[in-house]
Amino acid sequence: MRRLLVPVLVFALLAVLIAALRIDQAAPPPRQRFVAHAGGLVDGVAYSNSLDALEAGYRRGYRLFELDFSWTSDQQLALIHDWEQSWARLFAEQGVPTAERFRSARMSEGRHRQMMLDDLLAWLGQHEDAFVVTDVKEHNVEALQRIAGDAGELATRFIPQIYDPDEFDAVRALGFRHLILTVYRSKLGEPELVEWARSADLWALTVPDYRVARGEFAVLAGTAAPPIFVHTVNSAERWQWLRDNGFHGIYTDTLFESATESNDQR
Repeated sequence: MRRLLVPVLVFALLAVLIAALRIDQAAPPPRQRFVAHAGGLVDGVAYSNSLDALEAGYRRGYRLFELDFSWTSDQQLALIHDWEQSWARLFAEQGVPTAERFRSARMSEGRHRQMMLDDLLAWLGQHEDAFVVTDVKEHNVEALQRIAGDAGELATRFIPQIYDPDEFDAVRALGFRHLILTVYRSKLGEPELVEWARSADLWALTVPDYRVARGEFAVLAGTAAPPIFVHTVNSAERWQWLRDNGFHGIYTDTLFESATESNDQR
């Protein structure tokens, strides 16, 4: 029995080391300044999180896509902002559906194609330089655990957003290396968030534009601390002001033409 156990343990250890090596050798996300918000605008429709939005945004030069994830009633991950306003607006439906019902519903009267997690993974497999910034509406760590398990090697193409510093260790333990702290849900004030962001190994910090307008987070802008993204910004003038004042980038629905203005690495 011991003779059989040793090779098994060695094989398991090698598998872990190989997986870790693949994560470390994976190409890092690009430091683009523009993130396509909910996939970006497509045919005049915002917040669609649709396959068509991904395709349109990719053609326009986006490589970073913020996407919303919600749980279906049978605990699968669907790409949709919420089961109230978005479900009614895009699908003319009500109530939390099963995954099967979500797949069979008609988005935008059949003009756009909705996605489940497996559809997104298939798309990522065909677009090797695209990355997804996650925005999970409920049970974030559990959703990221599901993504890590289902994505396999494609997990390196996800940039999880966490909503509180307390989530950091749990999400890093899932194997994700590039994390964003987004503060729109956080109960912590600016001083606590700034102090933590300065010491944490974050890929970026994301803040709502209204908090920037109040003068918050200016102390971090343009410093050696994590680069700061601002959401959601659809004004070229506002973006220029943010950039001039040290903010790295924005989440945007509509600023497609400028999406490739900067792809600098940092």
